[in-house]
Amino acid sequence: MLFVVVAITLGCLTLGGLVHSAGLVIDAQQAQHSADAVALACVIYGQDSVGQFVKNSDAEIVDVISTDEYCQVTIDYHNTLRNSFAATTHANHLPTLKR
Repeated sequence: MLFVVVAITLGCLTLGGLVHSAGLVIDAQQAQHSADAVALACVIYGQDSVGQFVKNSDAEIVDVISTDEYCQVTIDYHNTLRNSFAATTHANHLPTLKR
């Protein structure tokens, strides 16, 4: 009987740990997704447009470093920080796309 109680307790603890870990992974993925979207928006549409890409989620923009050539952003989503970097390209940088 003691073995069954111990086994059920360990099973519940393991399941709880897996659920918690899955939540952390999902938060990290959402933070990275938001950071990537904001960095691309910054490069394509300019720094003024970055706020529109996180207003529907719980993500917050921590930092934006932007020049004419690149944009680097830091996003906070449920206390998970993620960075993303996007750079502009010109036609001469991508010779495989030329026809």
